Amino acid sequence: MTPYAARVAVLAGALITVVGIAAVLLSAVDYLGGAMAISSTSGNMVFSQNGQLVSFAPYEGGFPTVILGVGIVVLVGATLVAAATWRDQPAD
Repeated sequence: MTPYAARVAVLAGALITVVGIAAVLLSAVDYLGGAMAISSTSGNMVFSQNGQLVSFAPYEGGFPTVILGVGIVVLVGATLVAAATWRDQPAD
């Protein structure tokens, strides 16, 4: 792999990771905005939010979590490949 291709791969991994972080944050904000009414039979934990008791279903990350995971794997892999590529270059 050329140094240019390694840079592109690292930048792509970083971009996917940033998009994944943003997607997880948006998903978490949406989750926290969807409080449910309290039910004694749902089995969900009850929390206090703005002085009122609310219940939340268990958080399921779904697709945003997958995007974040793929971004981290691509970033780490590309960084290792870039390090190996630059290590083999002669010093100027």
